[in-house]
Amino acid sequence: MSHERTEFSLFSRLVVVLLSAIVVLVSLNGFVLGFRNGGPELVDLFLQLTLGAIGCYGVRLGLFYKTRSAQDLASEASLPSAERPNISDDALIFCFQSGSKVAAIYIDRPNQLIHFHNCHAPRRFLSMYSEWYSCPITQIQAAFDFRYRGQSSLTVVTTAGRALIAGTANDFDQLRAIMKELVPYAPYGYSLDHPLMGMVAVGGAFAGIMAGVSMTPVAAPDSTLGMFVLAGAAGGIGVSYSLVWASERLLRVSLVQPLGFAIIGAISGMGISAPLGPQFGWSLLPVVVLVGGGAVAGACFGYWKQTTETCAK
Repeated sequence: MSHERTEFSLFSRLVVVLLSAIVVLVSLNGFVLGFRNGGPELVDLFLQLTLGAIGCYGVRLGLFYKTRSAQDLASEASLPSAERPNISDDALIFCFQSGSKVAAIYIDRPNQLIHFHNCHAPRRFLSMYSEWYSCPITQIQAAFDFRYRGQSSLTVVTTAGRALIAGTANDFDQLRAIMKELVPYAPYGYSLDHPLMGMVAVGGAFAGIMAGVSMTPVAAPDSTLGMFVLAGAAGGIGVSYSLVWASERLLRVSLVQPLGFAIIGAISGMGISAPLGPQFGWSLLPVVVLVGGGAVAGACFGYWKQTTETCAK
């Protein structure tokens, strides 16, 4: 059995609760100061609400998150439900924990069906995981196996959406092998569902923020700077999605892995260059070389990886 067990120790809980509580207090303090000064600006209000929501979620996670054993997961996943479909007794079940919920994927070979429990989201804006989603096995379009910093995940793309299966699922290697058998190559048209698309969006947001800062008038107030930064971040994310979509649809070239690994390489180069600053008199040259070299190396690796996994249709 392949099973990546992740424990949430008492110390980890205390750290999460403490840091999240600090974030909530910072958010509340911002609200109080804003109203004392005549009311918070729109940008400040948005940032404070975002910080408060993140802090509250962190406190809830630290207090109520419960790790379950493989036996507990399988037992909870088999509980009766009004929306639970009819699943063959011969179906293979792979259970894992998704946040505070039990998630599972059932591969019902006798009936040629696949069932997703708390892990499949429809393809629409800000969609949530459905409690149950079932479809024929033939509707599986792609399966992206992704590993980063020792963590594994599997993204299964269907005609209606996508499912994210954590590497902590029981018999994860077996599930990965089954998906590799069903969809040995990733066809064009599903790059936006790739797990690296989030990293591409982060890179686009950072580029947009830098563009927003550079375009802000010098004498502009902080509220104007905030508006330019938010607009730049949103625009950068939109451009990154549009670039990946257009390159694949129009040129039949997938850029998600080259761009994603280029951003990872650039971040790694930035991390390596930080402790070298004093040795080079804080010159920008080593930063440019390491960040640029990391980005180029990541892009080359991503391109090679993309060509080995993708087939034209």
